[in-house]
Amino acid sequence: MTHGRSSLSVMTRRALLGGLSASALSRRLGKGRGAQVGGKLAYRLWPRTLDDLARGRTTLLVSATNGKSTTATLAAAAISSPGPTAFNATGANMEEGLVVALDAERSAPNSA
Repeated sequence: MTHGRSSLSVMTRRALLGGLSASALSRRLGKGRGAQVGGKLAYRLWPRTLDDLARGRTTLLVSATNGKSTTATLAAAAISSPGPTAFNATGANMEEGLVVALDAERSAPNSA
């Protein structure tokens, strides 16, 4: 399944555009990479943004006290062999980071 722009709701596309703008401004002002602020704004503008981006994907979630980033990195490498996998390599694993990771890899059928 392809997760292109046409499969996303108008509200999600607007929220993502706002988030991308906030991310770009954050980078331009030297406030960081913009992953958190862009995802946070998109999620606040339309709380269903993450739902829309995740719809139709096979998803692996990692939850623990220690070792989440390492485990998620290894899992993403393992499940990406059959096809593209959306993965947030920055470790931003709350809603904000997930929105950015799924938006960056819209055509990926898998996410970790």
